[in-house]
Amino acid sequence: MSVYGVNLMGTVALLEASRQVGTERILVMNTDKVYGEGLDATEDKCYKHSEPYATSKACQGFLAYSHIDTYGMNIVMSHCCNVFGYDPFSNRIVPNVVKKCLEGKSPLIFTNDESIREYVFVEDKVSAIISLLNDYDKVGSFNISTGWIYNQKDIVLKILESFELEPTYAKGEIPQQIKQQSLKSVKWDWKPEWSFDDAIKETISCFRKYESDWK
Repeated sequence: MSVYGVNLMGTVALLEASRQVGTERILVMNTDKVYGEGLDATEDKCYKHSEPYATSKACQGFLAYSHIDTYGMNIVMSHCCNVFGYDPFSNRIVPNVVKKCLEGKSPLIFTNDESIREYVFVEDKVSAIISLLNDYDKVGSFNISTGWIYNQKDIVLKILESFELEPTYAKGEIPQQIKQQSLKSVKWDWKPEWSFDDAIKETISCFRKYESDWK
């Protein structure tokens, strides 16, 4: 599977190359999915094996720790929740709903999907990563947590506050997925600079501004 080629063997190649040339500091981008089911997962929660993507990222995390412990490499690894912002190529909920609303179409709310996720605005994520990279004392795993925990209905209704549209309700074919997932950090006190409401409004504004690029 390609996810193992990229997340596992790709990380092996990069970490080994970095070790051989003496790279000063390395960032490994990981995910909240390695923790599996549950709210407020902290950095000391054990990784859980599940579907291929999450399992490949768990393997990536073990590789990073192996190089820290064995070779003393200065590696910082971020675990992040669902990122949103202007991305015309993404098929995730925020960009999909925003584009549908800008086209004057009613977005769909699945009545049989009660799963909840944590979200982070892309600009906050970049700020968090820069902060991690610049603090050379930080080695190992760090969660990027906002406390913005919502289900898909919450997200759709929040976006609709900026449009004169009503949602469409229907049952859908919901794939097997984690039901509840969010992060909490016990290793640093990072907080987002944006509010969730302002981040949603900024995302909508960007999709309006660059409408010719994604239509």
